[in-house]
This record gives sequence, C-alpha cells and structure tokens, in this order.
Amino acid sequence: MEISYYYYYYYYGYDYYYYYYYYYYYYYYYYYYYYYYYYYYYYHYYYLLLLLLLLLLLLLLLLLLLLLPLLLLLLLLLTTTYYYYYYYYYYYFYYYYYYYYYYYYYYYYYYYYYYYYYYYYYYYYYYYDYYYYHYYYYNYYYYYYYYYYYYYYF
Repeated sequence: MEISYYYYYYYYGYDYYYYYYYYYYYYYYYYYYYYYYYYYYYYHYYYLLLLLLLLLLLLLLLLLLLLLPLLLLLLLLLTTTYYYYYYYYYYYFYYYYYYYYYYYYYYYYYYYYYYYYYYYYYYYYYYYDYYYYHYYYYNYYYYYYYYYYYYYYF
C-alpha cells in the first residue's frame, strides 16, 4: 500500500511535470507559430511592396524609353534655337558695339579736329586782333607824329 502510494505520487508528479512540459512546449509552439506568421506576412508585404516599386520603376523606364525620341528632339530644338539666338545676339551685340565704337571714335576724331580748328581759329583771330591792334596803335602814332610834324612845320 505504501509502495503503491509512493508509486502513485511519483507517477502523479511525473504526469504533472510532463503536463507542464507539454504546456510550455505548446506555448512555445504557439509563439513560434505566430512569430513565423507575422514574420512571413511582414516579409511577404515587404516583398510585395518592393515588387510594386520595381514594377513602377520599370513602367517609368518604359515611359522614358517611349518618350526619349521626343525628349531628344525637344532638347535638340531647344539647344539649336538657343545657340542660334545666342550667336545671333552675340554677333548683333558685337557689331553694334563695333559700330558704336567706330562712331564714337570718329565723333571723337571730328570733335578733336573741330576743337583743333577752333583753337587755331581763335589763335589766329587773337593774333589778327593783336596785329590789328598794333597796326591801329602804330597808325595812331603815325597820325600823331604826322600831326605834330605838320603842326611843327606849319
């Protein structure tokens, strides 16, 4: 009786430990299952999102390849018109500047010669006035001496 009691007690304890072992194993399996489930679906959606992004990128690349001739034509048109207008305005500005410089130079040249002639004209006029004054002065003295001469002799 005592032996069967101890046997039952140890059997019951073994069953108890076996039960808790099964319980922990079950919960370990349960958490492992849910961990695997979320991990799988998380990476599933992650890969799905990555696949969607890749498809979108391929679609954009295809659209770019389809629009590439048009874009190249537009770029060529823009660059040629840009260079055409650039060179046109460059040469226009260059010639405008050249003629402006040319006219400025000749204007300065004529102005200089005008000033030069004006200066010499003034110079000659001054000397003319000077000689005229002296001529008048000498003439005056001539008349003066003549007058005294006449007065003296007569």
